[in-house]
Amino acid sequence: MSTLNLNVVLPDEKYLGYCVGAKRGFELLKEGLKLAKEEKTVLFYETVPNEVSSIFKKLFKWWMFWIPLKKYSPELLKKYPNAIRYITPYGAKPEEYTGRLMDSTCGSVRKVFNLAKEYDALGYQVIILGDIYGWTHFVNAQIGGRGRIIQDCRELRSEKFSDKVVVICQSTFKQDMAKNEIKAMREDHPETEILDKTSFCPQYNARIAEMQRLLKECDGIVIVGRHSSCQANYLYELALRETHGERSDILWGHVYLVESVDNLFGKMFNPGHKVGIIGTNSISKKEVLKVRDGLLKLRANTKAKKEMLGCPCKFCPSRCYEKFCPCE
Repeated sequence: MSTLNLNVVLPDEKYLGYCVGAKRGFELLKEGLKLAKEEKTVLFYETVPNEVSSIFKKLFKWWMFWIPLKKYSPELLKKYPNAIRYITPYGAKPEEYTGRLMDSTCGSVRKVFNLAKEYDALGYQVIILGDIYGWTHFVNAQIGGRGRIIQDCRELRSEKFSDKVVVICQSTFKQDMAKNEIKAMREDHPETEILDKTSFCPQYNARIAEMQRLLKECDGIVIVGRHSSCQANYLYELALRETHGERSDILWGHVYLVESVDNLFGKMFNPGHKVGIIGTNSISKKEVLKVRDGLLKLRANTKAKKEMLGCPCKFCPSRCYEKFCPCE
């Protein structure tokens, strides 16, 4: 059986692969490792609550076998008093460390940290919107755990607040939903001073705009990202909304969130479809190109090697798109 002969459209080179913050993180990591080897010590790192950030997870697993990279522990510092501390782009808890530091904290993340500290010092109750298993815990740690982390911003309406509240958020959070819920929150709590200090990553905004451009030009789109990623899920939700509304000729089944080429299957698209593809900030160019190559080789009878993450049946109660569903 011949391939589907899909016309796969890549995003602009600027949005093909890691963002600037992730690239800088890799460069500092390599620099720190080189220094650690020269000085016969170790480079140690800390994790976000949901294990190591996805950008570095595979890298750490591979490199830990042959280079001086260790996960932080108090015992480690006793053994290596001159160890070098490495901080990922997602930041870290504000623990004191007198040794050398390789800090690759992203500028957008640092901005959220500073907002939390500024308004906590002014006596505001700090609400942090974002992934409850992600770097929002590092944000809360900046203010001694006094903040409140909320993943579903609809929870804001039922919360009890102090007289002064400031809402900040993970820089890749659901922007439109955050703004709408803060507006509704002000209407429900007129007696409370509620400041909207949500701040979003400009590179992420640019990637959203690039995805929207692809949606207008193509018959469907494949988003490459981790299923646990707040950013990937937001891109996916945006694509679903836009195709269902402005481009009603594209069924929801033509929008997919995949982690790898193993999630691709033959009924995703019709023969000859023009398909856009874009990855999140934490997905490498190599991973996106692998999915592109998989789409080009796709046949109608191809079955997914792994369960499809963005299955349309989970978003369509009437199952009117089930002919595209790989779960049948």
